[in-house]
Amino acid sequence: MPSTEPITRGEVTQEDVLQEVNRIAASRYFRNSQRLRRFMAFVVQSTMNGSVDQLKEYVLGREVFDRGPGYDPRMDSIVRTEAQRLRRKLREYYQTEGAADPVLITFQAGSYVPTFAYHEGMPPATVMGQKDQLNPRTVAVLPFLNLSPEPDQDYFCDGVTEDIIQTLSRSSELRVIGRASAFAFKNTNCDLREVGEKLAAGTLVEGSVRKSGNQLRISVEMVDSVTGHIHWSRVFDVTLGDVFTIQEEIAGAIATALRVRLVPGTSGRLARDAPDISAYLLYLKARQSWNEMTVLGYRTAIDHFERAISHYPDYASLHAGLADAYCYLAFWGGMRPRDAFPKAQKAALEALRLDKDLAHAYSSAAGATLFGLWDFENATEMASRATDLEPSYAFGQTICGFCLLANGKREEALQCFQRTVDLDPLSVRANRTLGWILGLQGRYTEAEQYLMAAVTLAPVSVEARCLLADLYVQQGRISAALEQARQCQERPDAVALGTLGVCFARSGQSDQAAQVIDRLLKVSATEYVDPHEIARIYLALGDSDRTLAFIQKMVEEHSPLAVFLECDPAFNQLRSDPRFHKLLPG
Repeated sequence: MPSTEPITRGEVTQEDVLQEVNRIAASRYFRNSQRLRRFMAFVVQSTMNGSVDQLKEYVLGREVFDRGPGYDPRMDSIVRTEAQRLRRKLREYYQTEGAADPVLITFQAGSYVPTFAYHEGMPPATVMGQKDQLNPRTVAVLPFLNLSPEPDQDYFCDGVTEDIIQTLSRSSELRVIGRASAFAFKNTNCDLREVGEKLAAGTLVEGSVRKSGNQLRISVEMVDSVTGHIHWSRVFDVTLGDVFTIQEEIAGAIATALRVRLVPGTSGRLARDAPDISAYLLYLKARQSWNEMTVLGYRTAIDHFERAISHYPDYASLHAGLADAYCYLAFWGGMRPRDAFPKAQKAALEALRLDKDLAHAYSSAAGATLFGLWDFENATEMASRATDLEPSYAFGQTICGFCLLANGKREEALQCFQRTVDLDPLSVRANRTLGWILGLQGRYTEAEQYLMAAVTLAPVSVEARCLLADLYVQQGRISAALEQARQCQERPDAVALGTLGVCFARSGQSDQAAQVIDRLLKVSATEYVDPHEIARIYLALGDSDRTLAFIQKMVEEHSPLAVFLECDPAFNQLRSDPRFHKLLPG
């Protein structure tokens, strides 16, 4: 039976919900479908009126789809069919046009009752305050448009944007919006004032790049997002080799206009140590693959970084990027950790040897030291150094949070993860990580808000859906957990299978859980499978001895998740067993 209880998060106001309904109705996904607009308007209004008892198939068939008094939902599936269509269209809308909307309207599986939440915990303008209260020292650098004849020059334009972001991030007087949130507006036609409201940014920077051979035309302007007034604009006609100087000049002009200081004599972390433009372009290609946030993307990035290093061994950023790619490949099961982390450690230390002031190198070394050496204290010191060098470096804040969490400093870790979302509110990685740690602390409502945001931002993200399923398991919401796990099974990896196995075990389907274990063991005969996935299924089945055996394998393999066993509530039932504590790293 569908749930009849309305679910709201963050006290979303009716005014904000109605504004979101109007935005959705005007979108290309809904404006030509009167039936879907009528369906959505009816269920939203009924929920806000407290009349959720109306949201049943028979009533919806009569009131929304004009079925007669003899309508039988068992014979006519119009409501179920249109509900599936509505959910699909909403997912498509929030993945594209609505990616930066302040309010989310979603439906739980099997329910016709909508849920309302503020997107990524970011309050809309009605909560945030009047537009004239936006801080001009909160800066968002929007993706520079590619006006080049070659469409594959996008990666170069993205690199110019990222470099300006990172240059500004070194100022402790600015709050600089992170890459993921700024790039949510790539190839959109949003009004700049609306962008400013959604990102809570008082200053916007936008521009374009036209590249023809070795010649560049870079146009840039700095805009007050409240008034639309252009503070500063300029067009640069330069050769390709001058791009480093121009990026630094743009950042300097922004800082001057805002009356803040940049660290003297530095450019951004991407270009600061590039020996020439060819090396820089190779770096951008590798980072483009890294930003895909997939196992395939990390593998491709490693290939790009290693080939670039063979030509430019003294380029520190290449080594730091290589360390990140190895760390994340191991973290998501794409490579055996005991093989990946030594490579990450070597690359990170080489980056630091080449450039002792590169924040990216410190965060890379911190991650490799934390997960590869289990040296929590030194990892935390390195991570703190990264955030000192670049206060607005969102990824550095994430690594610092991991290090603090491993050290048992949960509240300080939470502050880092919250800071990451503040800096990069539309980042999938930032939202799912904050949701994960909130779940570890038993703050389930808040955790669900951020994990739902991550799923909305990336509906195909296996990682986000599995974390959401784990959260539901912690709450005993097994049906909801199974729904999330099943949506990850089209091309399941070990994490998706492990999550499904846990859900089967918790729902009493022990035979199916055992079958999942068999699948994982067969896969592990030919490729790496993190023992954590098998351990947690055995734990859900209540088999402590086999669970501990696979935890022992986690330690032997240097599984990155072994670092967090101490604080993972899923393993609470083992805490009275002295064998468990003897296995913990650190």
